[in-house]
Amino acid sequence: MQHSKAVPYILPMRSAFVEATGSEPAFTAITTKKCETIDYIWYSASIVATNDDDAGAAEQGSSSGTASTTMSTSGSSASQRQGWCRAIAAQALPSREELRVELERDSDTTIDDSNLGLPGGSHPSDHLPIVVTFEL
Repeated sequence: MQHSKAVPYILPMRSAFVEATGSEPAFTAITTKKCETIDYIWYSASIVATNDDDAGAAEQGSSSGTASTTMSTSGSSASQRQGWCRAIAAQALPSREELRVELERDSDTTIDDSNLGLPGGSHPSDHLPIVVTFEL
């Protein structure tokens, strides 16, 4: 499906996990072959409404935000409110050792680096859930 209009601006995106904890998780997916961070929560702390959008949408952010007008690439102005939300907390993810102990307990099998991986036990996926709390 093709969109009728090009996006006239790009929102500045932030990693919610980095903002809440100071760094990305050590890993979000683990199998017997790979252990890596491949899941992220990206967000923008800006609300943008072009003149074609509902003009009031940009004004509904936090009253402590700062409104400004930006110029889009198409030449029309856009109202933008900064700082309307922020990531304030993230659910802790297990370390490799904590995961190993949990999987051994759930499966009654000895787990070492050669067979440490998900899914297994109480984890139905090879991805760990990442959860971030936002303040609006």
